[in-house]
Amino acid sequence: MNRMPFQPFNSRAPITFYRRNLPHWRQEGCTYFVTFRLADSIPHQIRLAWEAERKTWLAAHGLIGDLGGEKYTEHYWAINERVRRAFERRQAHQLLLELDRGHGSCLLEQSALQEALKSALSHFHGARYWSGDWVIMPNHVHWLVAPLSGYTLEGILQAIKGFVSVQASASGLKAGRLWQAESYDRIVRNRDELMRTRTYIAQNPAKAGLAAGRFAVYQAEWEEGV
Repeated sequence: MNRMPFQPFNSRAPITFYRRNLPHWRQEGCTYFVTFRLADSIPHQIRLAWEAERKTWLAAHGLIGDLGGEKYTEHYWAINERVRRAFERRQAHQLLLELDRGHGSCLLEQSALQEALKSALSHFHGARYWSGDWVIMPNHVHWLVAPLSGYTLEGILQAIKGFVSVQASASGLKAGRLWQAESYDRIVRNRDELMRTRTYIAQNPAKAGLAAGRFAVYQAEWEEGV
């Protein structure tokens, strides 16, 4: 019952899509690789450069002005899948690389917030979501998670961020907004991608050159065959 199940992306099953600064794909029962980060984890000038690059790319593919809703989704889906996914991977790579540079206050290396996050990530395991592997880095968190029926990924992340924000205030660590509102997420496509993602999570602290105590990492037990 406590072992993490895995349901990969199913190209034949219903899927929904929305976009803010980043694209977000949703499919019932799937496992997601999620990255959520502190509000000061990406410097302003870098963020502006990414936004300009994104707007230029979207405009080059016909997404100009305030299309919104279904019209935006229709236009976005019409972009060649290979081209679209290559751009999404590039943006994700830029984000992950920059986060590991350790910008900002890096409050998540504080033991009080690490403990709060550890508790929050596992609190509703098996009740609202399946909680898989995670790593708490100084300014961001990577997490493999599968929401259960009736619960959304957005709602789960909002609850976790809210709980940790309260703990940060109680510990005297929080000054202003703690979290970046939008998170990066990706549906894990297959078992090979799952294994690559698990390896990435486990090795992230070493790749970022972090000393012991500046991070916390957890590897879940998965169902047979995963």
